[in-house]
Amino acid sequence: MTDLESHPNSSFCLFSSKGNVFACAATSVRSVAVCPDITPLPKSNSALLGLVYQQKEFLPVFDLGGRTKLLESKSKTPHQLLTLSVDDGDFGLLVDQVLGLDMLETSYATSSSPLHEWSGIVVGSATYRDQFVSVIEPATLASLLKERLEQGWKQPDALAEIALREPTDAEALAN
Repeated sequence: MTDLESHPNSSFCLFSSKGNVFACAATSVRSVAVCPDITPLPKSNSALLGLVYQQKEFLPVFDLGGRTKLLESKSKTPHQLLTLSVDDGDFGLLVDQVLGLDMLETSYATSSSPLHEWSGIVVGSATYRDQFVSVIEPATLASLLKERLEQGWKQPDALAEIALREPTDAEALAN
């Protein structure tokens, strides 16, 4: 059972990303700001845009729709950084716009086996100003993103793997 299921009358933070409207529990939102410069990380998963330095810490920034070409974007409206807090720490989502906080009448999915791994982050749906809203669970999103990043980092190129791995007991004794 998620927090959203146990508190269906909670306030939600609504935001748009690539023409879609999403909502998450307002209690999971740490901050909203104009997105600062993002420092990309080489060989990272396409969902990870990079890191930002915000409030004296580095935060990973993700994009729900895959890698956004920020440098090529000539949008007149700057992207916003929605910082979410979960038990494992904070992370940022690059969004087009935070629409506000509101109460939503939500319908929750009863299926526990999503057809696609990304659909597992969507725990329900609602409508807001005649628009369909996908209700997401930030903790589930964070777990999926963490898993994806760890999979990518477990497959470094051969030279980096040799340089970064810990020596085995036999190798340590030989040296």
